[in-house]
Amino acid sequence: IKEALINTIHAVHIPWRLVQPSTLATINAELATYATVFTSNYDLLNYWATLHAPGIDDLFRSADSSFDLRNTRTDITRILYLHGGLHLVRNLDGTARKLPSTDSTLLSSFAINNTIKTLDDVPLFVSEGKVQEKLKSIRSSDYLSFCYEQLLSHEGALCIFGHDLGPQDKHLVDAIGQASISTLAISVSGRSDGFIRQQKRRYLELFEGSAVELRFFTARTHPLGNPALSVPVER
Repeated sequence: IKEALINTIHAVHIPWRLVQPSTLATINAELATYATVFTSNYDLLNYWATLHAPGIDDLFRSADSSFDLRNTRTDITRILYLHGGLHLVRNLDGTARKLPSTDSTLLSSFAINNTIKTLDDVPLFVSEGKVQEKLKSIRSSDYLSFCYEQLLSHEGALCIFGHDLGPQDKHLVDAIGQASISTLAISVSGRSDGFIRQQKRRYLELFEGSAVELRFFTARTHPLGNPALSVPVER
């Protein structure tokens, strides 16, 4: 299942050649305005953007680009991959490391029949369907566990952009509900007012009973929702 998911992502992922440097610069500049960026995406766009310019720390700092629980303090924006990513692998001892590549070779390394090259190159991402199985997978990795704990302990405001928090992500909803979040800003989009109202009602139901204040905004008004960041669908 994991290999099928990897190959599917590989098939639909935007190729490196279509990503404009200006797009990566825009993404990087916006992400750098936050203290912490949580992402559950598997794709490489955030990774490519963080490599485009300094200012964002992914915490993979060891000589072999691995994650070390003893070295997580930072004074700049940190990005945490809640569900792993295509650029991350799981070592045999459960630790995680980053594959140091910036271009299309990283994406092509996950091509069909070339998914897992060695026992040390097992992709690190959560592919399980049921929530309990997702949590089990998260707990099996020191890096993923750390990221999830950081979401659980988040304080103040949190902005959710481009995430529908579906049933398969109930563990994220639970973590947000347990965190000390005062304001939750959520992006909404749709072609009709009725659909947008439906989205708002669903989010209100998800966080019903919590003390968090929900605020909604139109996705295209966010810097990352700018239509100028759109790319051609042709490969």
